[in-house]
Amino acid sequence: MTFLKNTFSLILFLMPLTIFSQDSIDLSLRFIPNDTFTYQFKSEPAKDGYGINDDEVTRIYELDFFVKKVSTNGTANIETTFARQIYKMGYGRNMVMFDTNHPDTTNDYFNKVGYSYMELIGQKNNYLMFPNQDMRLGDTKNMQKNIAANSDSKTGVSPQLNLLSFHPNHPVKVGDTWSKTFFELYLDQQVDYQFTLESENDTAYVVKVDGTISSKGSLSAPVDMFHQTVQIKQNLFGTEKGYIEVDKKTGWVTRLFINQIKSVFFTMYNVDVPNDDGQIMPINTQKNIDIERVK
Repeated sequence: MTFLKNTFSLILFLMPLTIFSQDSIDLSLRFIPNDTFTYQFKSEPAKDGYGINDDEVTRIYELDFFVKKVSTNGTANIETTFARQIYKMGYGRNMVMFDTNHPDTTNDYFNKVGYSYMELIGQKNNYLMFPNQDMRLGDTKNMQKNIAANSDSKTGVSPQLNLLSFHPNHPVKVGDTWSKTFFELYLDQQVDYQFTLESENDTAYVVKVDGTISSKGSLSAPVDMFHQTVQIKQNLFGTEKGYIEVDKKTGWVTRLFINQIKSVFFTMYNVDVPNDDGQIMPINTQKNIDIERVK
């Protein structure tokens, strides 16, 4: 009887260790030389008619990736090629659409705007990608040409593209969190992300995404607008929430979905008016960002 009691007590003692112990997971990217694949990036309104201007536009573009070289430390030289762009604006019968794979030169929209998208096809960029660090534009000499003066970006990489390098710099377990900050290239905006390894299945890890959008509220350089010289201050507030599915074998993103809610307050100051209080223009937008490996 004593033996059975002792055995039962030992089982109860070991149960928590069995239930709660788990191996750490290495989410690092693993590159294969000469590997090729395609990502599709999609940004669209969360619902029809919500917001104005940019939020009434659906943009889809595809980038072909080519792993040119992998160094002994795991760093990869990646070449991307702009392969396709689809642009949709408006709704229903008022929908305007352009697809670079099927250009319609008889369309008024193409003759006014769409042709500029065709010029992007075939455009190449080189990036440095690391197993668990932020990716960087490979051509550091020309990096500043791709970054606005009021942006804090040090990588020359757009936030959407940078989300492909969300990886932590240490092994993690289910429930662990880590943080990263990405900056827009052409405007004063940053997103502070918190990533959480939420679960796993046979082929993928699932990572929860929580982001906070903010800006410094810096003034732009003087510009001529509406027959006057103005400076514009932009304040942004918002959130991004979603998930990332990660291939277990390679660490590459297979699918990413984020719902973005953002409020923008533009304040326009007339440079020629002393102590101008400025004119405030608020814009509220809500859109879905979808990144998927399609080839």
